[in-house]
Amino acid sequence: MMPFASKFIFKNILALMAGIFLFSGCKEDSKINDKVDFDRKAMLENYYDNIILLAFFDFNSKVNELKTQGSRFINDPTMANFEDFKSGFAASYKSFQKVKALEMGPSANSSFKANLNTYPTDTQQIEQNILSNLSDLSSAQQINAKGFPALDFLLFTKDLNFWTGTQANLRLDYLDVLLDDISQLTNQNFSEWESFRQHFINASGTDVGSSLGQLVNSINKDYELIKNAKIGFPAGKKTLGRTYPEASEGFYSKYLSIELAALNCEAIRFLYKGISYDGNTDGLGLEDYLMEIGTQSFGKPTYQLIDDQLREASIAIREIPSPFSESIEIEKDKVNRAYTAIQKTIISLKTEMPSALGILITYQDNDGD
Repeated sequence: MMPFASKFIFKNILALMAGIFLFSGCKEDSKINDKVDFDRKAMLENYYDNIILLAFFDFNSKVNELKTQGSRFINDPTMANFEDFKSGFAASYKSFQKVKALEMGPSANSSFKANLNTYPTDTQQIEQNILSNLSDLSSAQQINAKGFPALDFLLFTKDLNFWTGTQANLRLDYLDVLLDDISQLTNQNFSEWESFRQHFINASGTDVGSSLGQLVNSINKDYELIKNAKIGFPAGKKTLGRTYPEASEGFYSKYLSIELAALNCEAIRFLYKGISYDGNTDGLGLEDYLMEIGTQSFGKPTYQLIDDQLREASIAIREIPSPFSESIEIEKDKVNRAYTAIQKTIISLKTEMPSALGILITYQDNDGD
C-alpha cells in the first residue's frame, strides 16, 4: 500500500484568513491583554509542572516498557510474548495521543509527531527494508516506514508463523530497529524537556516565540490533524467523497482508531482547561485566561464556548462504532456528525481564542501526523 497521505497535502484556507485577521488585530488585542491582571507565568508553571512533564514522563515510561516487551518477543517469539508485545503497543500508542499536541520546544526540534506517527504506513517500503536488512531509519524517505504505524502493520497483520518461519531473523531484526528508533527519539525528547523548565516559564509573553504563542499554535495544529488526518481524509472529506479507509490511524489494529482519536481530543480539552495530567487538579490554563479577558463569541463567553465544543467533539467521536475503517461506509451519519463537531470547534480555537489572546497563528495546516 502506497502512502496516500503523502499524495494529498491540504492547506487550510481558514488558517491563512485567521493569520491575516490576527496580524491586523494583534496590536489591539495586545492592548486589551495589557489591561488584564492575569499571571501568565503562573499558568506556564502549571502547564510545565502538572501537565507537560508528567505527560512526557508517562509516555517515555510506556515506550520503555514497550521496548522491553518487544525485546522479550524478539528473543523468544512465543504467543504469550506476542500478545504482551501487542498490549504494550496499544498502551504506548494511547499515551502518545496525550502528548502529540505538545509539539513545541524540544518536541518541535525533533519533528516528534512526524517521526513517530506518519500514516498511512508504506507497507511496500517496510517489506523492502526487511529484505535489505536496513538498520538506519533516520533518512527522510523512511518517514512512512517507521514509528507506531509500522508497528501497527507488523503486529496486527502477521501471525506468529511470520516471526518464526522463513526469513524470521530479518523480520525480527527490523522490529528491533523500529523499537530502537522509537525509544531513542522518545528518551531524548523527555531528557530535553526535563531541562526546559526555566526557558518555558520565562518566555511568558504573547509573541510568536513565546511559550504561550507556541502552545496555542501547537494545540490548533494538532486539533486540525484530528479533523483532517484522523477523520476527514479517510472519510473522503478532502478527496471529493472518495474514501480511503486504509488511511485510518490504527487501521490494522482496527479497534484502536476511535480510541486514539477520542483520547487525542480529550487531551486537548484538558490542556485547554489547564487540568493536570492525572486529572485531579484544575489549574490555570487557557480557559482561565479567556475567562479573565471576558470576550464573547456567538452569544457565549469564549472560554465556555470552546470547552462546550471540545466536549461535544469528543462525545461525537466516541459515538462512531469501531472499527472506524468500516464505519466510514456504514455509519456515515455518525462520522459526519463528528467531523462537523470538530470543524465547528476549529473556528473558536483558531480565530476566537488567538484573537482574544493576541496570538498569531503561524503554521500552515498539512495533513498526516
